[in-house]
Amino acid sequence: MAGRIRIMKARPEDLIEVRELWRQVSVEVGVGAPPPTGDGRLFVALDRDRVVGCALVALEDAAMARITDVAVARALRQQGVGRALVEAAVVWSRDRGARSLCVDAADLALGFWRRVGFGGDGPRLERRVLGPADSLTETESAG
Repeated sequence: MAGRIRIMKARPEDLIEVRELWRQVSVEVGVGAPPPTGDGRLFVALDRDRVVGCALVALEDAAMARITDVAVARALRQQGVGRALVEAAVVWSRDRGARSLCVDAADLALGFWRRVGFGGDGPRLERRVLGPADSLTETESAG
C-alpha cells in the first residue's frame, strides 16, 4: 500500500465523500451497504485528506462482529487499501471482545475475502480474530 494512505475513524467531514464512494462502488457491483447497527465503526482510508476507501464494521453480539462492506476507489485497488481497512476492522472487533468477524461476500469479491483471511463455503465468510481472553488462554496452554 502506498505510504501516503492513512486508515482512521471517519470524521463528520468525511461522510459526503464516503457516500459518493459507496455510490460509485455499488453501481459497479450492484449492491449497496446498509448502515451498521448496534456498536459500529466507519473507517476511512485517506490519501492526504481525500477519502479513497471505507469500511463498516459492527458488533452482531458479544462474540461476533460483521463487516458490512468495504469500498476502495478504482484507481487504488490491488494496492493494499482494502486489506488495511479489513485489518483495522479486525483490531476494532478484537478490542471489543469479538472472537470472529464475518462478511456476506458478493461472488466477485470472494477472492479478496479469502486473501485477507476469511473462510467458509457460502457467501457468509468468517475470520477468527481472537479476543483478549482467547489470546491469554492460548498463551497459557502453550507454556
